[in-house]
Amino acid sequence: MAEAEVFKADYARAQRRWDLGLISEEELQHAKYKAESEQWDIQRVTEQRNTAEQDERSLELELEKTKVTAPFSGLVARRYVREGQNVARGERLFWITAEAPLLMRFTLPERLFGRLHHGQKFEITSADLPNENHIASVRDLSPVIDPASGTFEVLVELVGNHGALRPGMTVALHINDAQ
Repeated sequence: MAEAEVFKADYARAQRRWDLGLISEEELQHAKYKAESEQWDIQRVTEQRNTAEQDERSLELELEKTKVTAPFSGLVARRYVREGQNVARGERLFWITAEAPLLMRFTLPERLFGRLHHGQKFEITSADLPNENHIASVRDLSPVIDPASGTFEVLVELVGNHGALRPGMTVALHINDAQ
């Protein structure tokens, strides 16, 4: 920009010198060309910068398309794709499991149907964690019994800290202890 101002001042000086008859028309045209050329160079560089900024924005948008976020916080339990692999819309990428609330689904014999109710609390233990006992509360009860197996489903939610229990672990529900 400063150089453009210098060339503009040189052209103004050359114009005054031309008016006084001190320089040839060729020198005046040369000063005019340098001043105009510098203005075009500035415009060209400005457009190049604008184009580069638009390219950068376009690349940022493309980069955003490569990010995958889950609608909840949790752990990646299983990965179905490798890093750098192309994927299609709707393709399964990960199995993500929420850490809280920790829900467990049990199938119980039909003889217990009607003995359980929402909010009822039970002790939960895991053979892999013999020093930990937890309490779970009934969150949902199936309204029907499966005729093929003679069982019904119960969904319980762990109450309080889940300690070392993790999604997918095998646990035992102690119904008699909570009765």
